[in-house]
Amino acid sequence: MNVSGKHHLTGETVTLSVVDGCITNIRPGELAPELGGDDIWLAPGFCDLQINGYGGYDFNVNAWGGADEVSN
Repeated sequence: MNVSGKHHLTGETVTLSVVDGCITNIRPGELAPELGGDDIWLAPGFCDLQINGYGGYDFNVNAWGGADEVSN
């Protein structure tokens, strides 16, 4: 599948080739897209790595004070 849009760093229109859910190629220009267009921005997804605890430890316990402190 081909997806076209503006590159998030340059604003240049590019076409991504996607095979089995993986980007296999990035080419300049709009090349027969099946999805997207000049009004779409293409950028990497953001990943929020959040670790709340491990091995019976909760990193959030007593980290922010009591309920009366954080609710004000």
